Amino acid sequence: MLALIQKILYATDLGANAPTVFNYAVSLARSFQAEIHLLHAIEPLGATGRTLMRSAVPEKQLDELERQGLAKVRKEIHRRLTEFAKRELGTADERATLVSKIVIAEGQADTVIIEQAKQIGADLIVMGTHSQSPLDRVLLGSVARKVTHLSPIPVLLVPIPGER
Repeated sequence: MLALIQKILYATDLGANAPTVFNYAVSLARSFQAEIHLLHAIEPLGATGRTLMRSAVPEKQLDELERQGLAKVRKEIHRRLTEFAKRELGTADERATLVSKIVIAEGQADTVIIEQAKQIGADLIVMGTHSQSPLDRVLLGSVARKVTHLSPIPVLLVPIPGER
């Protein structure tokens, strides 16, 4: 039985090479008459950042500032993803047909990608991958590497041009 691809999760960091990776998701969506869900993960503020904020802002105000800041960031990322889809797909009809939803989710990128793929019932995850030195792979790993190892859903990794 051939694989049926109806929902594609395209995970992006909105970097300079996002159009290259998105092109693969669009090509597959057109071929399979599938829908694309665009996803951007907002990583949580690290311990160092929180400590710096606590030293400058009273604890009472910190949660409210974080909430307000996150709302602004989410709104801006949604705007950028919408503009990205317009720029890359051209016609409003094609956007409406191919891009089903734009999701901005908070958390560790690899976890967010896998959770969102499961939640929407994705048949494929499409994402870019940056090359890393052997030391980086041993110490840190990469989002793409973690997703491919942990995801029960097939993953298409698109190498970022010029970084091999």
